[in-house]
Amino acid sequence: MTAVPSPQPPTPKRRSFPWWAYILLFLGGCTGFGMLLNAQEEQQYDKALKAYQAGDCETALKEFNQLLKGKSAGNKSDRVTSARAKKAECDALGLGEVQQKAGKPDQAIVRYTNFAASYPSSPLRGKVQQSMTELFQKGDLKKLAQPGVCNKLKVLIDQKLVPDPQKNGPPFYQACGQQLEAKKQYTDAVKIYEMFLAQYPKHALEPQIKAALARSLVAEARAAGAGNIPAPGVSGYSGSGATTVVIQNETPNKLRIVFSGPQPRFEELAPCPNCVKFKGRGPSGCPNKGPVGTYTLKPGNYDVVVKTEGGNALPFTGKWALGDGSEYNSCFFIVQRSSS
Repeated sequence: MTAVPSPQPPTPKRRSFPWWAYILLFLGGCTGFGMLLNAQEEQQYDKALKAYQAGDCETALKEFNQLLKGKSAGNKSDRVTSARAKKAECDALGLGEVQQKAGKPDQAIVRYTNFAASYPSSPLRGKVQQSMTELFQKGDLKKLAQPGVCNKLKVLIDQKLVPDPQKNGPPFYQACGQQLEAKKQYTDAVKIYEMFLAQYPKHALEPQIKAALARSLVAEARAAGAGNIPAPGVSGYSGSGATTVVIQNETPNKLRIVFSGPQPRFEELAPCPNCVKFKGRGPSGCPNKGPVGTYTLKPGNYDVVVKTEGGNALPFTGKWALGDGSEYNSCFFIVQRSSS
């Protein structure tokens, strides 16, 4: 018998996918991978955000830096933009913390003040307030009151960065003024003392601050090249226990008068609308046209400053010995030098 081979079943045709199916499969994989990365970034951002809001910049910076790694400057997504902004806040806060740890409290205060002015609504302000409290508790006010800090004193006060301001504010103002005086920064010292008097009227330190303000105004005028005011002669007697100074303003400008001595005084004398500036040579006597100011003071030695406001005339200073019970008269007018 001859064996007849059994018929083989037909081989099934292999089914081929169209080209577009591969593209869809690739795009689906990319989308899935992108979604995974997006979910990871979202978790990372949320972790960084919670740390930032809690004032934990060490953790926040670690997460923000990781999230921003490899991100181009052109990436403007909301998450990346927010991460960059919050990272900048933590970096700015860190500048103060570095100075504080380095034992440079005045530099730390400058950095914290800059931070508060730049980020007034930041949740990190709590960390700044805590650090400022530590600095004021541990530091000597005189060491904190360095020129860099004192020149930012208004910002410090406005941003409420001085802890317990009713207790620490007045002596801090005073320490700043004294430091600026010592460094011969008289104009800045004047601003500090004037701020004190506006901020703390009738404070126990007011007499000391007024004396310091008068002293600084005299020093400021002398540093500006002030002219000399001769001491006025006695014009009469006012009774014991006091001395009287009568000043007449014969200039078209308002006068500011400062008495620095046993009884500091700050006075203003209205301008004389009908008065003129003399050229080359002044009058032989007081024209007696302008307003008169009468000032009763404690007797003693005074440094006096007189300067016009609204004009270009230099201030004038003088040393006046004002005797008990005496009256003195002085007349002020402007003499313009002739051009040669």
